[in-house]
Amino acid sequence: MDEEYDVIVLGTGLKECILSGLLSVDGLKVLHMDRNDYYGGESSSLNLTQLWKRFRGSDTPQENLGAIREYNVDMIPKFIMANGTLVQTLIHTDVTKYLNFKAVDGSFVYKKGKVIYKVPATDVEALKSPLMGLFEKRRARKFFIYVQDYDEKDPKSHEGLDLSKVTAREIISKYGLEDDTIDFIGHALALHNDDDYLDQPAMDFVMRIKLYAESLARFQGGSPYIYPLYGLGELPQAFARLSAVYGGTYMLNKPECKIYKVPATDVEALKSPLMGLFEKRRARKFFIYVQDYDEKDPKSHEGLDLSKVTAREIISKYGLEDDTIDFIGHALALHNDDDYLDQPAMDFVMRIKLYAESLARFQGGSPYIYPLYGLGELPQAFARLSAVYGGTYMLNKPECKVEFDSSGKAVGVTSAGETAKCKKVVCDPSYLSDKVKKVGKVNRAVCIMSHPIPDTNDAHSVQIILPQKQLGRKSDMYLFCCSYAHNVAPNGKYIAFVSAEAETDSPEDELKPGIELLGPIDEIFYHSYDTYVPTNKQEEDNCFISGTYDATTHFESTVADVLEMYTKITGKTLDLSVDLSAASATAET
Repeated sequence: MDEEYDVIVLGTGLKECILSGLLSVDGLKVLHMDRNDYYGGESSSLNLTQLWKRFRGSDTPQENLGAIREYNVDMIPKFIMANGTLVQTLIHTDVTKYLNFKAVDGSFVYKKGKVIYKVPATDVEALKSPLMGLFEKRRARKFFIYVQDYDEKDPKSHEGLDLSKVTAREIISKYGLEDDTIDFIGHALALHNDDDYLDQPAMDFVMRIKLYAESLARFQGGSPYIYPLYGLGELPQAFARLSAVYGGTYMLNKPECKIYKVPATDVEALKSPLMGLFEKRRARKFFIYVQDYDEKDPKSHEGLDLSKVTAREIISKYGLEDDTIDFIGHALALHNDDDYLDQPAMDFVMRIKLYAESLARFQGGSPYIYPLYGLGELPQAFARLSAVYGGTYMLNKPECKVEFDSSGKAVGVTSAGETAKCKKVVCDPSYLSDKVKKVGKVNRAVCIMSHPIPDTNDAHSVQIILPQKQLGRKSDMYLFCCSYAHNVAPNGKYIAFVSAEAETDSPEDELKPGIELLGPIDEIFYHSYDTYVPTNKQEEDNCFISGTYDATTHFESTVADVLEMYTKITGKTLDLSVDLSAASATAET
């Protein structure tokens, strides 16, 4: 191991494996080490025995739960936006050849009174959705048309709004959307987990909605998400392979509920019970605005500069009700709080467009996809990418210690008495605990069931977002469910997760609103983990530390962290328009 590398990566979590793969593709000499004897780190997928060992100690699983090895239970459960940045990264690196995905059946949003509705993401869905009344639907439809038509490069689609300056709140107010509509757009479409986005520039808000819509359209499913067969554990393995192909080196084992689908188009909004008749019409107009919005086409902007007007201003323009705003902001735009309302509306609109585009991409019931066999497939796929490009992997390497020179710069890593020299170190927070700070905690429940979640149209895979206002919380709660359809459990079994940023010290009580939606549960496990962010100055110590995975059930924040780290490490922005498939094929021959 006494060699010198450009970069040593510690930990085989998804973030670390993606970076290892990308850096190997760039021609850097990469050594990838892990104290564990398996890929994935905190983002691994566990079989039933591993799950029991982690949460029950010496107990053994009950026989009625089925075959042990047919379980692939994600420790960081997330769906993949079908037209999102992670899919672009998978395609860019050609890691898709190591993975199999399947569309997610549905995306829903919770409303007070223990009622769940399908998330509308287009102007058409907004008109059909019971989330809004007739007039609100019209306003929402206009907003969605604006988002869909928005093109950053086409001023005609901006409607006079500069999304880098106006806030999400200002854009929302322009359309007169009600609070509930803002809530669901910001949290269910733009996928914000609080309301901070409302007072921030609207570009991110709009782009998140566009991503949701584009992901929804990509596979023509019931949701904008996809998920890997055999679980998320496939992802880090795939990126590890990418790194290996490009010369990277790996070392492991180095120490009462009625549910409605979330409407995502103007058509779905008209059908959805989330809104009344008049609110549906307002929402439909909003969705049409979002769908038609093209940043490059000023004609689609309706006089709104999304970089200046806030999401609140755009919503107010359409006169949407509070509940409609709530589901648009949280179930479509996927904001996790309401800060987006007072931020430039560009991000808000783009998030809704993303939701709708993801929904359309695979023509499914949601904008999400998920890998067969679980998310554990992802890090393995990126590890393979790294290997194809020459990366070296070493698992089961105990006590990986980062070595520093007299000036405080990282110069190598020592394990079992051997030292590998390097110019830079990439790792998760556990490897450099003195260079990170705790910023919060995530509470999560892992549930094994013998049935789909009630009132989700018997969906085998589904996401439900419970916006903060509907629960009286400071941030959103998330419900994630997958099943044997994605090869993560035996036939007839379902795995459900309820997650939230911890606001109390009692996961059992705090997660109760989500757990009550599940119906009968065979087994339930509770766990909490602290979240960390780096505090070091990378230019001074050459250490690049990833942040802890958040409570959200999608990968947008995860990939944003990866791309930011990549830029800091290399000094350049990753060009996802470049297709590496030809280069990868050559490297593997």
